[in-house]
Amino acid sequence: MPTSFLQHRFNVLFLAVSLVSFALIVLRAKMTPFTHDETATFYFIVQNGHYMPYHAHLDTNNHILNSMLTHVCYSLIGSSKFVLRIPNIVFFVVLLNGLFRITKHLRTNLSRILLLCAFIFSYNWFTFFSVSRGYGISFASMIMAISFLLDYFKNAKVRSIVFAYFFMQLALASSLIMLPVFCIMIGLVSIHQLLNRQFFTIRNILNLIINAALILYWVKFSSYLKEQNGLTHGAGESYWQVTFVTLIYMVTGSYKQWLQALLVVSSLLLLGTGIFYFFKKRPELKNSLGQPYFFFLVMFLAEIIGIYLMKKLMHVNYPEDRTALFFYLTLLMFAVFLVDKMDAIVLNYVAIVISATLFIQFALKLNFRKHELYIYDTFPSRFYDKLLSEQKNYTLPITIGGHRCREFIYGFMNYRSDGALNAMFAPEVLHMNCDYLVAKAGEKPFYERYYDEIDSEPDWDFRLLKRKD
Repeated sequence: MPTSFLQHRFNVLFLAVSLVSFALIVLRAKMTPFTHDETATFYFIVQNGHYMPYHAHLDTNNHILNSMLTHVCYSLIGSSKFVLRIPNIVFFVVLLNGLFRITKHLRTNLSRILLLCAFIFSYNWFTFFSVSRGYGISFASMIMAISFLLDYFKNAKVRSIVFAYFFMQLALASSLIMLPVFCIMIGLVSIHQLLNRQFFTIRNILNLIINAALILYWVKFSSYLKEQNGLTHGAGESYWQVTFVTLIYMVTGSYKQWLQALLVVSSLLLLGTGIFYFFKKRPELKNSLGQPYFFFLVMFLAEIIGIYLMKKLMHVNYPEDRTALFFYLTLLMFAVFLVDKMDAIVLNYVAIVISATLFIQFALKLNFRKHELYIYDTFPSRFYDKLLSEQKNYTLPITIGGHRCREFIYGFMNYRSDGALNAMFAPEVLHMNCDYLVAKAGEKPFYERYYDEIDSEPDWDFRLLKRKD
């Protein structure tokens, strides 16, 4: 696409991408089945409206802002899966708004294209906006916070940093893993303010006090969760295996070692280029953190070190897969602004390769029937519809069995049908004592002597079984 076309019509391009991506999010929210985590949030938190810390069911599954907004939608509109996903759909619009605001701080259209591909066409990132979880809300809020942070670097208005911190508070209320990220951001901004004699103003100090008080609240709540053994995600001692291997899988959908090595080497080269460029230009100390590429470079390195120290000194679990996506966000923000700042031929080619790869992956993976993350495996509603049809052949209620991780998904479908069928018998392992079973193909050696397969789905290998006559 000619550069002149992009320069004059980028806003039209952005609008077109926004409209298409929003339509895709709506379709996915409407068509993809409800997952175990979504149903758990609905049962334990959304229905009863007890989502506030210390008063809600003790589980990190409670992404507080998402739970609150979902409860509002449930109370006002109903319990359909689409209604329960409305908050994330709304925050996809917030994401788009934040990205558009960030493009105003970029000089080149190539860096703008990289920004769009990184945060709209990164498929696994994209899918979080079509489920009732807190991650999409958190990502969108951080993107919006960054857009106001960039405004602050340009205009030095306290109003901009107030909005930046406000949206980071929303990100934190949606996902507690944002706590160290927010602290690092505040620390770097405060250093920038001190160097530029912007720190000691009444409005800035008041803003810091309010945010420090809120952060202290979240720190105490996180400590409470840890004491109650509520922070179970991310267990393990290997930083590389727990965080970065799962993060690479989260973004690419692959555990291949050659891909891991390629991404690590590419990231190190990118970081090295940013450090080399900084020392080559040697900006004034007071202006250094006000340059977005350098701010995100320092922030990314601080996140890596900070998370490691939290594990070693405070025994807090490492972030894992989706909870580690803030690393992706910060690194890609650094890449976008480095490409924009240097406008070098080699970096431009790198940006083109990254953008094209993300877009191609998006086009190949796009679907309206499943989620990409393995822990969000689920079976289609037609399984339940088939059981309803089977029930018509009997005067007594049929019995349905499965695994405890399938119980909530089935139960939500049954709830939406006013309990038309029996509850699922769902022990830790599959039992052969029911008329029908929701099983997986890997369990076939156990069930094939006793059950016939009457339906199946190809994505997660679920099987609907009927006892042999």
